[in-house]
Amino acid sequence: MRNRLLPRIVAAILLCGWLGFYAAPGFLGSGSVDAQNVKKPKSAPQPNKPQPAAKAAQAPPPQKARPAARKAAAPPPTRSPVARDWEKFPAIVERHTSGDIAAVGDVHGDFNRLAKLLAVAKLIADVPATPDKVQWTGSQTVLVCTGDLIDKGDHSLDVLACFRALQKQANDAGGAVIVTMGNHEAEFLSHPTDDKKAAEFVRELIRAQISPKDVADGTDKLGIGTFLRNLPLAAKVDDWFFAHACSTQGKKLSVLDHQLHERISKLGFDVSELLGPHGLLEARLHPFPWWEKEKDKPEESEARLRKNADALTIQHFVMGHQPESVHFSDGSKRKRGEMVQKFDGLIFLIDVGMSKAINYSEGVMLMIHRGSDGEVASALDSKQNRTPLWHSRSESDKKSENEPKTLASENVPNKKAIDAAEAKIAEPAAESR
Repeated sequence: MRNRLLPRIVAAILLCGWLGFYAAPGFLGSGSVDAQNVKKPKSAPQPNKPQPAAKAAQAPPPQKARPAARKAAAPPPTRSPVARDWEKFPAIVERHTSGDIAAVGDVHGDFNRLAKLLAVAKLIADVPATPDKVQWTGSQTVLVCTGDLIDKGDHSLDVLACFRALQKQANDAGGAVIVTMGNHEAEFLSHPTDDKKAAEFVRELIRAQISPKDVADGTDKLGIGTFLRNLPLAAKVDDWFFAHACSTQGKKLSVLDHQLHERISKLGFDVSELLGPHGLLEARLHPFPWWEKEKDKPEESEARLRKNADALTIQHFVMGHQPESVHFSDGSKRKRGEMVQKFDGLIFLIDVGMSKAINYSEGVMLMIHRGSDGEVASALDSKQNRTPLWHSRSESDKKSENEPKTLASENVPNKKAIDAAEAKIAEPAAESR
């Protein structure tokens, strides 16, 4: 019996061994349930292994295409060169006159108040119904506007048309109308479609069916853009210097003029020399005036400002830009909407917030009368009230400076104190604070 069972047992054992060998993972078919449940070990990555066609189609685009896509989606550049005839339209206009000088600041789109003020100053015949009817009666007077004609108010186009008409008429009469650029004009020209500084002006252009971009590019049919792009950045009338913020950073006139010419030609109007914190159009009066430093003594502030004036060979700065209240290092204060001078006529602040959009005042004109007895500067408001601001000292007053007594103006520190402060200031005049 055993002899019969033994061969069968051996055969069964061999059969089971054979089945176990061929049931191992490497020998099962791919469709086998056991094969799908087998956890295969991860194979090492094989470099340079060609990918199947299907996977290659799903691959991301090559890196070379990405910069082109980013460039297409990027906003247009904010800086672009400015083509301008700098000989005909210099960065800084210079003018000599023996006649009177008048100055107004920051009209901000209020044609009616501007016209009324010009009529009170007897620079135009009457308040015209429309700007094209304006008539210059200022004879040989030089009228300067220190910028920010546009925006905030909703009649900027009328303001521009008025000044453009008066320029030709005044020139024919032997006078002049000089309009310098303000930060609102510069920022509009730099960002005509998205700048907050010119939002109302942009809306006004659109209402008039004028393209803001065409104006900024100087291609509009009315010539508005050409007028704005050719505005001077400052004006020197004899020893008076007019600019929107007047921060010249201690530069000589020729250096400043050349630098503005070069920078604007290459980069446009959005440059630090104009719109930077110490820029000619942007320097601020807060938290303290741009010519002051924190904890300044009054004579130090004056000495620093006089260094700027000496570099330009001028005696007086006239700036607009800000109508708010200002605190000075000598403890005095300028009320908002008030025209004031400091340091015996060294600087005049003439932005009085005349536009209805601001409404700090109804308008004030700086009137500089020049006669045999010297110069007299006064503030003339729209109600014909005239407030004396400054007058030049006589020769006898100048000779008495070395005598042991107070100077003619109580606003002027003692000359010896000023000289001492000038000697103390070692930093370059270009550093305003």
